[in-house]
Amino acid sequence: MSRRVLMIVSSPAVSSLTGWPVGFWASELIHPWHEFIIRGYDVTIASPRGGAVILDPWSDPRDPSGYSKDDLLSLQYLSDPAFVARLQSTAPIADMKMDDFDAIVVTGGQGPMFTFADEKPLHRLFEDFHYRGKVAAALCHGTSLLLHLTKPDGSPFVSGMRMTGFTNTEEEYAAAAVGQKLVPFQIEDEARRLGADFVAGKAFAPHAIRDGNLVTGQQQHSGREVATLVIDALENGAPMNIAFIGIGKVGAALAEALSRAGNQILVGAKPDSASAREVTSANPHYNHLPPEAAVARASVVFLATPFGAAEEALKPLAESLAGKILVDCTNPVGAGLSHALDSRTSGSELIQRLVPGARVVKAFTVYGYENFADAQYPGYGSLLPGMPITGDDPGAKRVVARLCRQVGFEAIDAGALSCSVHLEHATLLWIKMARVNGYGNGFTWGFLRRENR
Repeated sequence: MSRRVLMIVSSPAVSSLTGWPVGFWASELIHPWHEFIIRGYDVTIASPRGGAVILDPWSDPRDPSGYSKDDLLSLQYLSDPAFVARLQSTAPIADMKMDDFDAIVVTGGQGPMFTFADEKPLHRLFEDFHYRGKVAAALCHGTSLLLHLTKPDGSPFVSGMRMTGFTNTEEEYAAAAVGQKLVPFQIEDEARRLGADFVAGKAFAPHAIRDGNLVTGQQQHSGREVATLVIDALENGAPMNIAFIGIGKVGAALAEALSRAGNQILVGAKPDSASAREVTSANPHYNHLPPEAAVARASVVFLATPFGAAEEALKPLAESLAGKILVDCTNPVGAGLSHALDSRTSGSELIQRLVPGARVVKAFTVYGYENFADAQYPGYGSLLPGMPITGDDPGAKRVVARLCRQVGFEAIDAGALSCSVHLEHATLLWIKMARVNGYGNGFTWGFLRRENR
């Protein structure tokens, strides 16, 4: 099945500063489009209002200004009647569904600077892509969209994010070339004001960066670089910002394994947390942040506290966790290796009630921390240790399944969150076999299945 990419261009507008018609920049649509198409991707072009869209005149290689005369790739596509027909009948944002696509790419041009602030359906769509763990990209002035978005807790979307976009230097050069101010605000200034880690590359040179599943490109010469990062994320799995609430033996082992897989680790703990200081001292590439800040930056949050400490840890984070994937690694272990809740319900269901807006998935619980630190069992061919997971949100389970594979486990969908009690009993069985019955910690469960005949 081919990958599906949704590309967004601005609907036509008029600049309130120059009085000129404004739209999208040709190369910022066409150069990524070309990279996607030659790889067999299915690409849809949409705009806020749908229908016909227009180029910023200076981005057209045929424009008398000659500004983009060397953009031969755009000239090729703009000479293709089939491609031009697509620009005459773009799909409206209102008809687009996040579940129908693997990635979203928002292009720039002058249009976004005058229209995106009010395009609420586009805001919601981009936020859905990002917070559901899908690849979300924006390019040049298209990155202005990010400045109008919010996190689930209401704080600026870009706060703490690493991003790029059209820089102050480039904006000032463009204004000088035309002889007047072209945009109502400068992206770099506003991004920094909102708390972004804004990374400016060399002026008008290709430059794109990725922060978890967010990809941003600097200007019109960065379309191919944005596409390359999107493709890499889709083909190889986008590195994610993963926060840990609780960083004892289980949390530390999982953090190390997920970090080796290329993910950014955020340790959410108070500044005086001894365990957090110990882990981040040994792993200086981890970020030690207050819990609220770590959750705000993360696409996925791991709860790895002792079960008895979960309520105290989660209560202050309930609002911040709304819409986030919360991986429950806890186990309600009672006296004599009994189920601490007497099997009346699962610990995961209690946690879901504590944070009703979170997308809770039970995972990484049926073994001791030693197997999370090293899931390799040579000699079994392609058979991987099984990792049963439970949850009520299919999208969240898909993301967690991908993380399982990254660290060496075969994810096994064991059903709804109400089935978590069975995983908790499996954990108790493993502990008893490993710690009491003398098997040691070097074993896991395998998942063997006959093919249908």
